[in-house]
Amino acid sequence: MGDLVVGFRMQCCWQYASTTLRTRHGPAGYGAKSVATRTARRPGFALLACVQSTVASAQQLADLLAKLAYHVNRTASPDMFRVLGEVGLSFTQMKALYQLAELGESSVKELADRLSMSLPAISRSVDGLVGRGFVARRECEHDRRSKLIALLPQGREVLDRLGAAREAALVEFAGELPDDERTALHKALLPIAERITSS
Repeated sequence: MGDLVVGFRMQCCWQYASTTLRTRHGPAGYGAKSVATRTARRPGFALLACVQSTVASAQQLADLLAKLAYHVNRTASPDMFRVLGEVGLSFTQMKALYQLAELGESSVKELADRLSMSLPAISRSVDGLVGRGFVARRECEHDRRSKLIALLPQGREVLDRLGAAREAALVEFAGELPDDERTALHKALLPIAERITSS
């Protein structure tokens, strides 16, 4: 459907450009050869303007992505909050688990910097995670004053449950799309997703 829309717009732009050139350079008969030559050699500024108008700006795309993310997050939030309630985690502790999943192991200070939190605040959150068996804490070999935090299998299991809730919301959203829109969206996102995962 997307290709058909773009093709239709291009056809309309070409017809508009050709009409504009004929109007400027006279009717068929007088200067017809000149009009045909100019139309063949250069589509004209009208065509260029039409083509440019079909190119989405970064802001336009960002606005659409924000709406999509808001819709998916709103759909997934009830299940995610349910999981957090069942395991007794705060939103801050959830973010700490995601950071540890990315880092592998982190000092308390680095974790505080990444989450824009004070050391006392992140230390309290880490204490709760250690107490529930979601992370392990040990002394740094090179600096005994520094503590290193690592994600444990129980913590990764919590993240898997949270990820499943988000994925279910995405599947529900994709299932509500018509076949042609879902196919067009998949075709547009596939090269982007492959580029992101390979980097």
